[in-house]
Amino acid sequence: MQKIMVPIDGSAGCENALRFAADLATRFDAELELVYAYDTPGINFGGVVAFSKEDSLRAKAAATKTAFERAEAVLKEHKVLRRHVSLEGVPSVELINYAKKSRPFMVVMGSRGVATLDGIILGSVSERVMRGADCPVTIIKS
Repeated sequence: MQKIMVPIDGSAGCENALRFAADLATRFDAELELVYAYDTPGINFGGVVAFSKEDSLRAKAAATKTAFERAEAVLKEHKVLRRHVSLEGVPSVELINYAKKSRPFMVVMGSRGVATLDGIILGSVSERVMRGADCPVTIIKS
């Protein structure tokens, strides 16, 4: 069975990407692979990051649960096979590495349209995934 990888983050762009991907999956009898990449937070004190392991695990569990619940709420009317995958680290790096291992026939992801200084200098997550993935990437604007 073919699969479509859909990175999720709870944004409006993500919801639009989920709907688009679900329609494609229905047409092509494909599985949706919902992928959440958790960027581990930390508090920086002069170059030393302080965040307890327990706090980090709790935050990751809560964020991951929320992301998948939001995705499933969007997909509740779509009868497509789907599975959940959670990753931890820099989202663009983790998503690219996972796509290379998972080998979906396509990645469908939303564009949040947030123009931060980091985004302007480094590029958005969607742009970095588009450049780094080994398969076609469709970016859905919100």
